[in-house]
Amino acid sequence: MIVNKILVLLAALAVSSWSWAETRYVTDRCEITLRSGQSTGHKIISMLPSGTRLNVVQAGVKGYSKVKTSLGKEGWVLNRMTIKRPVAEQRLAKIKSRMASLKEENRLFNQQSESLVKEQKNVQQELSLCKGKNIELDKELTDIRRTAANTLAIYSENDQLKERISLLETELSRVKKENETFKDESQRNWFMVGAGVLFGGILLGLILPRLRFKKKDSWDSF
Repeated sequence: MIVNKILVLLAALAVSSWSWAETRYVTDRCEITLRSGQSTGHKIISMLPSGTRLNVVQAGVKGYSKVKTSLGKEGWVLNRMTIKRPVAEQRLAKIKSRMASLKEENRLFNQQSESLVKEQKNVQQELSLCKGKNIELDKELTDIRRTAANTLAIYSENDQLKERISLLETELSRVKKENETFKDESQRNWFMVGAGVLFGGILLGLILPRLRFKKKDSWDSF
């Protein structure tokens, strides 16, 4: 008998330890009584409304379980008046709360989507502006290249003109030298002509008097 009592006690302890982790709820039919014992003859500690959460403390007999409320009250309730999941009203409330949360998330998502669409439009506008500026820069670059090419051509022509000027200056210097040489020769020639004329005049001045003297003598002989 003692062994049987020990086994029953161990089984009760095992059931009690297993039941401690279990959660139950008052059914959604009506209020139930929380009693001080495992019969309708025991004192009513409190009335538990539908949906009240109960933590099972100990499994009893006669279809009762010892429970503890969230407010710390302990007592016995009928198992058939409890269920293992929240009542439909509580589940519906959770569903409604979840739906409201999802609606809020959807609203925030829509706001973010609209913001992203606006940002995308702004980015596209900026991209269009950048493309326009890029086209303008390409034109400016083309003009600069054309101007640079013209500048290089001008520099090339300038170098060619400098070479021509240098050649002309060389040619002018040569012509000047030749002109100076020609002037010197011309002056020498004029000097020689003048000397010849002077010498001829001297000779004529010496010869002509003699010729006249000879003619006079010949005339006197007649």
